[in-house]
Amino acid sequence: MDTVVVWGRTDCCERRIDGAMFYIDDMEMGDLQSNQMTDDKEEFEVNGFAKEVLIKGPRGKLSLAEVQVFGKRFEMNNIAEDAMTSDEEVEEGMFVREMSWEDPRHINSIVLNYKKDSSVEGFDGTRVYVGETEVGQVEAQDGKMFYVFGGLEGNHSQVRIEGSESVMNIASVEIYGE
Repeated sequence: MDTVVVWGRTDCCERRIDGAMFYIDDMEMGDLQSNQMTDDKEEFEVNGFAKEVLIKGPRGKLSLAEVQVFGKRFEMNNIAEDAMTSDEEVEEGMFVREMSWEDPRHINSIVLNYKKDSSVEGFDGTRVYVGETEVGQVEAQDGKMFYVFGGLEGNHSQVRIEGSESVMNIASVEIYGE
């Protein structure tokens, strides 16, 4: 996702947008105010991977003319289902989930989805590896139940997730590639 553009209404109800909160993947991006919208629109630069755009109206009703999301179409498949998966406690309190394929696969991005009833305590610091290279770690945010690691390139035969017991609270891992 590159940019999200929100257009307010100009024919009526333009102030209904005032105070609406704008989120991308449960991350607050800001609020919308009709008097600050240039040309009746507001643009948000994202420049990253995302799964969800959410705009919450302050009074339950939201009058928008249009919301557009700009970016590149994602043509990769979730190849996690093809992987051999194992979970192991490598030392007390430290767990590893390993996903591997017999033949190297092109991996583009990884999404960790945590169980809805999980506590975010313990998510923080969970590390994600492709092969032996660390590609990122979770920086826990209240209410955020999925984390995206993108921009990966190359062919790999293994993805590994290391962390505390929170690794066992992962509902699913999506790995997009070919």
